[in-house]
Amino acid sequence: MPLSAPQLRTARPIDRTALRSLHAAAHAELSEHRGGARLAAYLPEPDELGAGPDGPAATLRCVLVGLLDGEVVGTASASCNHPPGPAGVATLDLLFVDRAARRRGVGSLLLSGVRSWARDRGCGGIDAAALPGDRATKSLFEAAGMRARLLILHGDL
Repeated sequence: MPLSAPQLRTARPIDRTALRSLHAAAHAELSEHRGGARLAAYLPEPDELGAGPDGPAATLRCVLVGLLDGEVVGTASASCNHPPGPAGVATLDLLFVDRAARRRGVGSLLLSGVRSWARDRGCGGIDAAALPGDRATKSLFEAAGMRARLLILHGDL
C-alpha cells in the first residue's frame, strides 16, 4: 500500500491538543541540542498556535499544520512584524514534525506553506533558526534555497 501524501492547512482551534503535544515534543527535542533550551524559551506558546486565523492578527501570524492520513503530525508558525516590501522579513518561529512522520515531505510542505504566506504579505525574505549540530534542520532549509546570513554567538553571564 503506497504511503499517503502529506497535506497542509491552517491550524484550527480543534488542533489545540495535537499542537500542545507537538510543542512539548519540540521542547524535549530542542533540549538535546547545544543552545536548544534557550531557543525553546522563544517558541510560541501552544495555545497561540491553536488560536487559528482570526481578524487582523492573521495578517501578522501564520500557523499551519501538516497532516498524514488526516492526523496532525507537524506544525509551523511564522510572524511578519516588518514592513512589507523587499526589506521585510518574516520569521519562522517554529517548524516541527513528529519523529515518526519525518522523511515523508511534511517539513518541506510546511516550509513551503510558510514561504507562500510570507510572500503573499509582501515580505522579501524569511529567517529561520537551526541549532549547531542539527544537520537535518539545516538540510531542510538549504534544500528550500535558504542560506546562513548571520551567526549569533552567546556567552552566559
